[in-house]
Amino acid sequence: MQIFLSVYREFIRQKANLFFCAVFPAVLVFILGTLLEQWNISDYEIPEIRIAYAAENEDSAFIQYMETLEKQGILTAERVEDVNKETAMSDMSFAAVIEYDALGRQVILHQGPDKVINRALHIMLQGYASMENALTVCYQNGALPDISLAKNEGEYVIPKKLGVERSMIDYYAVSMLVMILFMGGGISGSTMFYEYRQGGLFNRVVVSPAKKIKVFLFMLLGNLPMTAIEIGTIMFCSTFLFGARYCMNFTENLILIVYFFVAALMINAFGAVVGLIVNFNPTAVMMPLAWIMLFLGGSFSKEIFIDGISNRMPAWVIQQAAFDLTLFGNYNRVFWTGGWMFLCFFLFLALGAVLFCKKKEK
Repeated sequence: MQIFLSVYREFIRQKANLFFCAVFPAVLVFILGTLLEQWNISDYEIPEIRIAYAAENEDSAFIQYMETLEKQGILTAERVEDVNKETAMSDMSFAAVIEYDALGRQVILHQGPDKVINRALHIMLQGYASMENALTVCYQNGALPDISLAKNEGEYVIPKKLGVERSMIDYYAVSMLVMILFMGGGISGSTMFYEYRQGGLFNRVVVSPAKKIKVFLFMLLGNLPMTAIEIGTIMFCSTFLFGARYCMNFTENLILIVYFFVAALMINAFGAVVGLIVNFNPTAVMMPLAWIMLFLGGSFSKEIFIDGISNRMPAWVIQQAAFDLTLFGNYNRVFWTGGWMFLCFFLFLALGAVLFCKKKEK
C-alpha cells in the first residue's frame, strides 16, 4: 500500500501533471471540436437536389421513376431533350444530368461538383437499375411480377434516427480522452520507473522480500488516481461545458468508463515495461511512438485513415470500440477489445515482474 501512496503523492506534488492530464485535453476537446468542425464533417447532410434528365418517349419506366422521386420530394427533376447542351451546366442550374439509354440499357450520370449529391444520385440510380434488371429476368423466365405489390402503400423500411447526431465535439470528447491515456499514461508509466532507478529507490525496492509482481502491480495501480482525474475531468467538461454526448444511459456510460480504465492499465503497464528495458529517458521512445499511433489512428482528425495501417493502430481500435458504444449502444467491440487489453495487461505484468528479478540479479 505504501508503494501505491508513494506513486500517488509523487503525481500530486507536480502541479504541471494536473494541468497536462486534466485541463489540457479538455481545452483540446473544445478547440478541435469547434475550429475543425468546418473541415471535419461528422455527418453529411444531402442538400436540395435539382437535376435534368433525358429519356426517349418509350422509356416510360425510367420517366415514372423520376416523377416518383419528384413527388416524394427527394429531388427536383426537369426533363430535357438534348443532354449535350445541359451537360456543360454553365449556369450551374442543375446539380447533375442523367441520360437514359434504353437500347444500351445504360444510365449515364453526368456528375456535378457536389460529391454528396453525386453519391446520393449514384445510389438511387443503382437502385433503379437493380429493379429494372429484376423485372427483365422475370419476363425472360416467364414469371410475371405481382403488380399489386407496387400499389401497396405499406412501408417496409421505416427510417428512424439513432437518437444521436455526432458532432465534432462528440468525436473529440472520445479521441482526446484516448490521446491523454496514451500520452499521459504511457509516458508517465515509463518515466516513473526510470526516475526510481535514477534516484536509487528502485534498487531498495527490488532487494526487498516483497513479491516482485506485487510491487510492480501496486506501482501501476498508483497511476489510477491520475487516470480517474483524466477521465472524470474530460468527460465532465465535455458534457456539461461543451455539450458533448457520450452514451445514452447511465449503464452504458459506466461501461465506457470501465473500458477506459482497462485501456489505461494496459497502456501504463506497457510504458512501465519500456521504462524497465531502456537505460535512458524513455520519453524519447514513448513520445514519438504515441504521436505516430495517435496520428495514424485518427485521434487528431477523423479524415486520416490508411487502410491496413490505421485500423491496426491501438488508438484506432480503442476509439472505434468506444464509438460503437456511444453512437449505437453496441457492447460487442468494447467487450472483445477490453478482453484483449486485460490479457495484454497481465502479460505486461508478468514481464515486469521478470524484469524486476533480472534487475535484482545485476
